[in-house]
Amino acid sequence: MLWVALRFPLLPPATLEAIGAWACQFTPKVSLEPPRALLLEVEGSLRLFGGLPFLKQKLQSGLEEMGFNAALATAATPRAALWLSCAGCERIDDVALEAVCHDEAQEFLRSIGMHTVGELSRLPREGLALRCGRRLLDEIDYALGARPEPRAFFEPPPRFGARLELPAPLVHAEGLAFAARRLLVQLEGLLAARQSGVRRFTLVLLDEEGEARVEVGLASPARDAQRFTRLLQEKLSSLQIVRPVEAIRVEAADFVSLD
Repeated sequence: MLWVALRFPLLPPATLEAIGAWACQFTPKVSLEPPRALLLEVEGSLRLFGGLPFLKQKLQSGLEEMGFNAALATAATPRAALWLSCAGCERIDDVALEAVCHDEAQEFLRSIGMHTVGELSRLPREGLALRCGRRLLDEIDYALGARPEPRAFFEPPPRFGARLELPAPLVHAEGLAFAARRLLVQLEGLLAARQSGVRRFTLVLLDEEGEARVEVGLASPARDAQRFTRLLQEKLSSLQIVRPVEAIRVEAADFVSLD
């Protein structure tokens, strides 16, 4: 197996599941690692996306379109990929203990000259379990592939809803459409994972007095974020937005199969 870990240094609340739904377009095996990481098992997807470098490029470019920064790492086990993404290195033996252990265990291990997973894995197992807990020993086994790590896979939802807090209030159609594109890219990913499209979606404009709903209809089912954005901007341009918008939300349901 081949796992990709995506670790987000900063992530707004209630965002991880939306990114997980978007990531399901690349593989059905997406696992959430709250509060700020995702794991994707991608070995079966490599041929479809032209190999690992192209798949990683698609992941990074999609995340950038949605406005997210992520550290990306790959490994043969999910725990190793996660630790590598946290530590920013390429070999599991080089991962610093700060990415692995809780503070109390770190203090003890540093006191006996241990600083990396490679050094840690060479300690007597029973003594390590007694001093640092059996859980740490299990996680080392998971990372090194000595034991399989059970993972629950995420099921993409049958409808879409995602919210974005704006960095500054907006009243202009172009600015609102640009911000909404970040959410529409998420919608496109979920629809790709579901092999579906939509005939309509809704942009909800939120301000201090309430909300306004902008309905966008399509002549035929689609899942193209660029098309969604163009239609939304046309719709917004025909409206008079009088109150500054502080946040937006995109909603879509009634998915239609395209494949």
